[in-house]
Amino acid sequence: MRFGGSVMGPYAGPDAFVAMAKECGFRAVTFPLSYQSPGAQIDALVRSLKDADILIAEVGAWNNNPLSPDKAEKQRSLENIKKQLELAEYIGARCCVNVAGSHSAQWDGPAPDALSPAVFDEVVATVQEIIDAVHPQKTGYSLETMPFMIPHSPDSYAALIKAINRPAFVGHLDTVNLINSPERYYRNAAVTRDCFDKFGDSIRSIHVKDIILRTSLTVHLDECLVGQGGYDLTVLLRNAAKLPPDTPMLVEHINNQQDYKNSVAYLNSLAAALA
Repeated sequence: MRFGGSVMGPYAGPDAFVAMAKECGFRAVTFPLSYQSPGAQIDALVRSLKDADILIAEVGAWNNNPLSPDKAEKQRSLENIKKQLELAEYIGARCCVNVAGSHSAQWDGPAPDALSPAVFDEVVATVQEIIDAVHPQKTGYSLETMPFMIPHSPDSYAALIKAINRPAFVGHLDTVNLINSPERYYRNAAVTRDCFDKFGDSIRSIHVKDIILRTSLTVHLDECLVGQGGYDLTVLLRNAAKLPPDTPMLVEHINNQQDYKNSVAYLNSLAAALA
């Protein structure tokens, strides 16, 4: 396993980026540049990360909605995602990742039909289009697990893999995103095991965080720093340890560098205790 995350702040060149990643204890990172960045800038950062033995875990295709009800927005999103996947292929990232998309006005927002069979079929078609346009060989395209859109469960991810039927469609795991009810909160270890049982062999990258069930009504589930909630991180680490040793595990949604450092240090200590 390689623990890592996103380097905070504006991109200030390869030396500063690598120095900050090392300061946080990262051995894997989210790539901070996009397909619109100058080629020389992309190449310089890739070289610096390789020299520092820091893995490029993900290229994000965020803020693009391939299911947008606005046709122009949908087409723009599809083209942007394809170009980000091309970037991931060029730099050898583990995966290019986005969410499935939404019929709501918000690119990653909930929608009444989000879990319907029709939307499932639309997700399958858009992912096939993206992959078939790029034909990636070194990287893969993946969808992040989410609480209110496909894939929202271990079974729905496994069904997507079967329906999309492309070797380049790879797994992405954010188990905390699947904890969307008190039942799943109290049974989160079983949810984690089910993910690895159902689609673990396909997982290319993992997001790590924690979650806490609040006492306020009706139901409030909030993200929190690792080790400060009710999520069973030991089960996640035990199962992730069965994957290839370079599998990245990225802490995310952190607001300052010190919390990144503390989170990675906590995960390293937990992993060492389990070894």
